Amino acid sequence: NENSSAFLMYGISGNSWMSMGDPIGDPKGIIELIWQFKEHSYRFGGKPAFYEIGSKFLNFYIELGFTFFKFGEEAIVPLESFNLEGKKNQDFRSAMNKFTRNGYTFEIIGKENITPVLPELKKVSDEWMKEKKIREKYFSLGNFNEIYLANFDHAIVRKETKIVAFSNILKTSMKDEITIDMMRHTNLAPNGIMDYLFINMILYAKQNGYVNFSLGLSPLSGLSNSQISPIWNRIGNMVYSFGENFYNFQGLRNYKNKFNPVWKPKFIAVLGGFTLPFVLKDIGNLISGGAIKK
Repeated sequence: NENSSAFLMYGISGNSWMSMGDPIGDPKGIIELIWQFKEHSYRFGGKPAFYEIGSKFLNFYIELGFTFFKFGEEAIVPLESFNLEGKKNQDFRSAMNKFTRNGYTFEIIGKENITPVLPELKKVSDEWMKEKKIREKYFSLGNFNEIYLANFDHAIVRKETKIVAFSNILKTSMKDEITIDMMRHTNLAPNGIMDYLFINMILYAKQNGYVNFSLGLSPLSGLSNSQISPIWNRIGNMVYSFGENFYNFQGLRNYKNKFNPVWKPKFIAVLGGFTLPFVLKDIGNLISGGAIKK
């Protein structure tokens, strides 16, 4: 906005001008930006939409004529209550002990020291992508770009001296939330390597005074399935239940659920309910890298 108290991030695909999440910053500036983004996209013949927004500002979206649809739920781990004690956390302790016993170590490399390590991280990333047979994703997902990655601290897992897994870290200066962005590991990394990285990362966040750790979005989870639910909820539930051949929706939620998170709803806001299929197509295009990113 004009006084730099709030900002939003967006990409363009087709006619959709897609904001990545809610605007960020001063609440008054956020409300102002929702309006400005709508007017700005109209000026260029576009249709505004907001992807993965929370519930805090839904009333303002509604006042501006947006319709919102629940897209999934974000898994938030409250760090004050997280620990490795008790029977329910036996699997966490076992994972930590197994990897430590087998010569694996966890460390944080600060952004000021990450540049010399990037070539080794690139080898890990390339190996991971070749094994998964996928291309880089964009917009709502991190991708391997050395200029981008040089801005972040990284969580690193080594087998002796060799890096076998890593992720860049996203965090807030107020320490209200921390998360990891892009996760990659080598083919030689054993099953459970990401458990080891996640557990260590959560413990690191707790020890350093952060309030919440985000495990990210579980798409299409938590949608109501009653006969009076909106048709989008029923379609989403059908995809969630029967789309496992294309995307492991239930498996992803089950994996995140073992960290005992609080599940918070995430929404898509669009102008007019009938535009949702086109907006979803445009979101897919942005994530696949086939559109303009702002």
